[in-house]
Amino acid sequence: MPGYPHLAPRVGTLRPSPFAAFADRIARAQRDPEFVPLHLGDTYPLPPEAARRVVIDEPSLHRYGPVGGDLELREAGAADLRQLGLSWAETATTFVTPGATGGLDVACATLFAPGDEVIVLTPSWPLIFGILTRHGATLVQTPVSESGALPEPSALAARVEAALTDKSAGLYLCNPNNPVGFTYSAEHLAALCELVVSRGLWFVCDSVYTDLLPDLSIKPLAALPESLAERTSVVTSYSKSLGLAGHRVGLLSAAPAVAAKAAAMQTFTTYHPSRIGQAMALASLQRDAAESRAGRSALVKEGIELTLQHLRGVVPLVAEPEGGAFVFLDLRERAADGDALLQLLLDCMDQGVSLAPGEAFGDDFARFARLCYTAVPPERLRVGLERLAQLLG
Repeated sequence: MPGYPHLAPRVGTLRPSPFAAFADRIARAQRDPEFVPLHLGDTYPLPPEAARRVVIDEPSLHRYGPVGGDLELREAGAADLRQLGLSWAETATTFVTPGATGGLDVACATLFAPGDEVIVLTPSWPLIFGILTRHGATLVQTPVSESGALPEPSALAARVEAALTDKSAGLYLCNPNNPVGFTYSAEHLAALCELVVSRGLWFVCDSVYTDLLPDLSIKPLAALPESLAERTSVVTSYSKSLGLAGHRVGLLSAAPAVAAKAAAMQTFTTYHPSRIGQAMALASLQRDAAESRAGRSALVKEGIELTLQHLRGVVPLVAEPEGGAFVFLDLRERAADGDALLQLLLDCMDQGVSLAPGEAFGDDFARFARLCYTAVPPERLRVGLERLAQLLG
C-alpha cells in the first residue's frame, strides 16, 4: 500500500555504498596520519595553477547560469573532446554536468524506460548500478570474463550476445576500465558496435579516465566507430586530469536524441554544475591543461610501476593497468567467499592500508579488491604497498 510510512519500492533495490560494510572503520583509521587510504578513486595533486587563480569575487560566478553549462566551457569542452579523439564532438551536443555522474544520470534518464534491460560490462564503476536502478531500468551485469580480464573481441561479443533479450535497450561500458585498468581496442569496440547496431541498442561510454594514461599519445576515444555517433553518449570528467573532483565538472557528449532533451532533464534534477568549478576548468583548458595532464600521466606511470614492483608475484593481478587509477587484485585463493574477503580487507586496515571490496564492481567479483595508486603521493603509496605485500605474501 502506498503512502506513509512506506518508501518507494525502488529505494530498496539500490546498492549500498561499496564501503558501507566498514565505513566507520575507515573513518576512524583516517584519523591516523600513518594510515594509507587506497580504497577511493582519487588523485592527490592540487588543481592546475590557472584553475587555482580564478577570482571568485566575480559576481556572475555566484548567480544562476545556463542549465547545460556556460557556453564558453561547452565550446572548449567540445574542442577538448575532439583533441582526445572523439571526432564527432560538437558544442551543440556537449553539456557540462555535475561530474560524470551527473552526465550519466541525464543520459540514462533520457534513454531508458522502466523495465528496459541495460547490459553493463563488469567489473565496472559501481555507481552506474544505482543510476540505472533509480530510473527503473533492469540491470544486466555481464562479466567480460570470469577473472575480469579483457578477452578476445569475439569472446567479448559472444558474452554480450548471450545476455541480449527482446527487452534489451542499451549497453554500458567503462573505457579505460575502472577497476581493472584495461582499455577496449578498436577491434573490441567494432565487435560490440555490430551488436549495438543490429539489435537497436543505445550505447553509453564512460570515459572518465580517457586522459589519465601513462602514454597520452594513446586515445581510447578515437577507437569508437563513427557509425555509433547517432546512438552513443560519452561522458568524461575533469575530476582526475584537472584535480577538480570536489567541484563536480563533467562533460556529456550526447547522442543527438539525448542532446535535444538533456537541458530539460538536467533542469529537473541537478540544474547546472558549480559555476566556480566551470570557471576553474575553463581557465585550465585555456592555459595549462596540457601541462596538468602530462604531470598526472607521469603520476599514473609511476603508480603503475610501484604497484607492479611490490605486488607482482605476491598476489595475482587481473591485468597490468594500461590506464586509469587502479589495479584489480584477484584474491580468490585467499578468500573463500565475500565475507572472507571483507575480513581480509579489515585485516588490511589493521595494518594501516585500505582497499575497495570487489563486489562493489559487480556481483561476480566478491573475492577481488581494487587498489587506487593515484590517491596518495608515491612515498605514501610505497608504504601502503609494502604493508599489503607483507600481509598478502
